[in-house]
Amino acid sequence: KGFVLLGVGGEMMAHRVGEGFNRVWIGSWRMVARHSPFRYFYVFRNVSDLLARQKVTPSWRWYLFKRSFIQLTYLVLLDRRLSVIKGAFSGIYAGLSRKANS
Repeated sequence: KGFVLLGVGGEMMAHRVGEGFNRVWIGSWRMVARHSPFRYFYVFRNVSDLLARQKVTPSWRWYLFKRSFIQLTYLVLLDRRLSVIKGAFSGIYAGLSRKANS
């Protein structure tokens, strides 16, 4: 089809998950990545949007629900809990109220 693939050897991209970690106790000590409230908005918006769709299989729906519940539990233990919980619930509201779901 005439496509050309170009690459640049030796280039590196710095990447990190989150803005650091919080050590929390839930049965044992765990390291939980700390993200911005903005990031939690999009995570929960996307999950809510998927859960509201009819074509998502029950097993995938259960996995998303369970993972989101665990993540919400972790948010309560973070140092900026009010702002990240606000971001998460704003995302849930946005995901469930999107026109694509109706």
